[in-house]
Amino acid sequence: MTFREIVSTSGLDGAEEGMSYMIEKSPGPNSFARVGSGSLFVEMAYEHYKQFQSQLDLLGAAEGTVVISEEEKLKKSFRLMEVRHELSKRGLIAIVFAACAIESHIYDYADRRLDDGLASKHLEKLSVTDKWVVVPMLVTGTPFPKCENAFQLLGKLVSARNSIMHHKSADFDSDRHSPEWFEQQHAEFIQAVHDSIKALQSISKVCAALDPEDFLFASGLNEWERVEKE
Repeated sequence: MTFREIVSTSGLDGAEEGMSYMIEKSPGPNSFARVGSGSLFVEMAYEHYKQFQSQLDLLGAAEGTVVISEEEKLKKSFRLMEVRHELSKRGLIAIVFAACAIESHIYDYADRRLDDGLASKHLEKLSVTDKWVVVPMLVTGTPFPKCENAFQLLGKLVSARNSIMHHKSADFDSDRHSPEWFEQQHAEFIQAVHDSIKALQSISKVCAALDPEDFLFASGLNEWERVEKE
């Protein structure tokens, strides 16, 4: 297990003002500490995912509400809009922070384990997916198992994150943008949120298998184990 604590910038010389940092410490005689934000990204992803799940429950309850009068129908409509809005917020945040977590995790691993400057000079411009393929191979001699579900989930998470960060509006087309189309988009979004957390879980297990001796790499994404026990 790791011992984690959040420290303010006032306690870190040269730290960027207004930021919080997570210190990771390993127990035992060979203990060490590193300062970074990777664990915060993982924690944020799971916190908002749990809130996303709560909103899903509320949405199901709201959709199942039986209404008769026009006033009740109007109230239900506004309630559904309200819950879906909050659901979207929590889901978007979960996806983005999950993506931040997996990107920072592999880059930190490369920065710690490869020769000085190699990560910043030669690996920085690689895509996130390519980093996960190349870096473990360089460090351990074993590539990321591309045939496993974790790799597919990694690709889905990166795509979901990119679609959020590079979103573009489009002209409304009544023929294309039917109620069924919006429902399909909603269902795909919900699945993408679930998949983002599955990606963290699956990649965490792969990390532990690839390099179990590297404490931070093997356990840095396993916040999901603590959450499942709560």
